[in-house]
Order: sequence, then structure tokens, then C-alpha cells
Amino acid sequence: MDPSLMVGGAVVVIVILIFQYSRRSSHRTTLPAGRGDRSVPQQPTPAGVVNTDPVLTADFKVNYTKGSFGSAARASYPSAHEPSPYVRQVLDIDSIELNSDFREAVDIVAQGQSVYITGKAGTGKSTLLRYLRATITKAVAVVAPTGIAAINVGGQTIHSFFHFQPRVIRPSELRPCRDASLMRRLDMLIVDEVSMVRADLMDGIDAALRLNRGRPETPFGGVQVVLIGDLFQLPPVVREQDVKDYLHSKYKGPYFFGASAFRTTPFSFIDLQKVYRQTDTVFLELLNKIRERRLEGKTLELLNSRVTEFGCSEERSEYVTLT
Repeated sequence: MDPSLMVGGAVVVIVILIFQYSRRSSHRTTLPAGRGDRSVPQQPTPAGVVNTDPVLTADFKVNYTKGSFGSAARASYPSAHEPSPYVRQVLDIDSIELNSDFREAVDIVAQGQSVYITGKAGTGKSTLLRYLRATITKAVAVVAPTGIAAINVGGQTIHSFFHFQPRVIRPSELRPCRDASLMRRLDMLIVDEVSMVRADLMDGIDAALRLNRGRPETPFGGVQVVLIGDLFQLPPVVREQDVKDYLHSKYKGPYFFGASAFRTTPFSFIDLQKVYRQTDTVFLELLNKIRERRLEGKTLELLNSRVTEFGCSEERSEYVTLT
């Protein structure tokens, strides 16, 4: 081969590598002092929106992949009632209204009790989760049943965190994880969108924590568990008939509250009442009736009164079309 062609090809490869490296570097940001010297991808933030995900995701990656989550969290969050100035700036904690339900939840969590937090859409469940995560002084892991739900809270899927296979979870078949030291240092586990968590998965979480923490007789291996979700929303996904039959015979249904781990663990219960997402009382009442299957004549009349017919195609651009 012509030597000049070989040299030219090498130059092209070097230029491409330099270009890729420069692009990668331009999309990374370094964590502030006190939160480690590692960097994480910077997320775009819409105007007027406080972006919490880069920092929270960074904490999760640093804390759980490197096995140092306790020191990083404690260095940044000195106490549950006095979050650091940096957390105040990023999470905008001062703007969060701590109503009586929020305060009760914070107090229960601070006391080390396991708790199930629920509430209608718009009552601040996700906000409360982020507040707890930003202000708590314990080593915390946040997990969710689906990838989208995990991304929304800067966490990890349950299957990924516990190394579960995508099948029915039988506690007797579980084996210790290679990185069991992470679970041994865990103080609290927050499970978001718990309405989608199947009963066998909840029992699997309990068994995995008992096994990997070396505390086989203690519920969830001694870890404080915070469950967040609304049972009126998305249910567990169960497609296979044999799985449906198994869950029905063992748990009387697919929901997490059928798990023996939930039934034998003393959970406190909080139902968030104040809705922040809507302020129109008529609309709120309408949503509640739909939520509770209390559709009556007047409710249907109100809904139907808002139905309009499309005219020309230009008008359709102003509407949302459901398919």
C-alpha cells in the first residue's frame, strides 16, 4: 500500500478522535466542591425551571457506583432541617410549601419509620420525594419499577439496582450480589410509583436486602422503606396468563400490598390531600369523580358540554388529538 495513503488515513483517524473527545468534554460539567470531583452530563434546563436532576443524578452515580454514598450525602446535607446553600439553590427548597401532610411525612421519615405515602395527582408526591432526598442525612437509594419513572426521580430501576432477572421473583432463588457492600451501607430505600410494583417484586426486594445485609430475620434487612405512589394510577404490568395465575394463587392479586413483606412490616400511612396542580374547584371535583368511578348524569353533561367538532384542518392545530 502507498505509504502516503497510510499516513493520510492515520491523520483522519486522529482528527476524528480529537473531534469526538472535544464534543464529549463540551457536554460535561464538574460537580461543585464537596460533592466529589467526578463529572456528569449536563442537562438542558427550560427557562424558569429549577433543574435538580444533574445534581441528584450525580449524587446517585457517585454514591452508588463508587460505594461512598454515605460520606457524600452527609458532607452536603448537614441536617434534615438545614440543607446546604447549594441544595437550596438547585432544588429551590425555600419555595416548597411544607403543609401539615408534608411535615408529618418528614417527621416520620426522620424518626426512622417505614411509611407509605399516597395522594391524588398533583398533591406533590414527587416534590416530597425530592425534598426528602435532598435534605435527609442518611444513605438513600431511590428506585422505581420502570425506566421512565426512575429517570423522573434521578434514580434506578428496581431490577437494575437489585440485579433481578425479568421474570417472576422467587426469594428462594435469589443469590448474594457481588456488590453487597452497597446494600450493607444502605439506610433508606425510596420506591417511587409503587402502584406498578408487583407483589413478587416487593417480596424480592425484602429478601434481597435480608440476604445481602446478613440480617435474614429482619424485614427489609433493617432498611427503612419509603413507598410513594397512587393506587388509582397505573397498575402492575402482568401480560402472561401463567404469571397472573401464580400471583393470584400466592398473593390474591398482583399489587404490592399483597406481598408478605408489606403485610408483616409496620408501615405508617400518609394520604396527601392538598392539590397544587389545579385550582379550579369544579374541575377538581370532576377529576375526583372520574378517579373514583362516580360518573353521574351531571358529570357526564359537564364533560359533553366541552366537546366540539373540528372544522377546517387549520383549527385542528389548536387541539390535542388522542389516538
